[in-house]
Amino acid sequence: MRAWETFNLAASDERAPGQPEVRRVSPQTIAVRSRRLVGRDREIADVAESVASVSIMTVTGPGGVGKAALALAVAAESSALFPDGVFVVWLAALRSADLVVGEVAAQVGLQRSGGESNVDALTRWLADRDLLLVLDNCEHVMSAVAQLVEELTARLPRLHVLATSREPLWVMDEQNHRLAPLTVAGTDAGRAEIDACPAVRLFRERAGARMHTSLDTDRAVGLMGEICRRIDGLPLALELAAAMVAELEPAVFAGGFDLA
Repeated sequence: MRAWETFNLAASDERAPGQPEVRRVSPQTIAVRSRRLVGRDREIADVAESVASVSIMTVTGPGGVGKAALALAVAAESSALFPDGVFVVWLAALRSADLVVGEVAAQVGLQRSGGESNVDALTRWLADRDLLLVLDNCEHVMSAVAQLVEELTARLPRLHVLATSREPLWVMDEQNHRLAPLTVAGTDAGRAEIDACPAVRLFRERAGARMHTSLDTDRAVGLMGEICRRIDGLPLALELAAAMVAELEPAVFAGGFDLA
């Protein structure tokens, strides 16, 4: 499953400094990202099934575990259920909970009229739409996000929300999926078991794309298993480690590098 498959994406081009760039597009526009998610097929299927049946779904877990990537993959998987599209709102750059409602309104491209509040404007705008609202990185503004989500879903029974956060929002009707790191092989695992574990598969894919040295030797497989164990199978750390090891390629895989 890819991190972004084909799906309807809508978001504003107004963004805070440092926030991922997202173009304002129509619901008919196709967004594709080439990298696939490794070792997450079961989680994608489970969360997608829940998104279809509950109004509020939150993917939780530690930093670097891949919550945002999973949410986007789930949005892609579920897109056919939402004819008016998937709207992705990035909250990581916000520094105040007071800005949440306005930021959500801005990123979905909403224009207020008259003395209407942001919440009322969002409610009016969402009322006739079948869509999935993805709210990424909620933990630092959790109380405001929880209040907004609870109010919107109470008013709009057709609305579905998929949030990512280190902890649940703790709102009525929320379903939580705790995302674990990728599985790593034990210290006594054989080569076949190490090769098959999701953490090593991800590491191999990312490092292998940058390297000329073969990763199919016993030494390389053993080193990959050890690296994955030491960083606990966290996908972001694996990506960073793969890039670093690729830079040290000759020393690491020719025998001149000691992980101790």
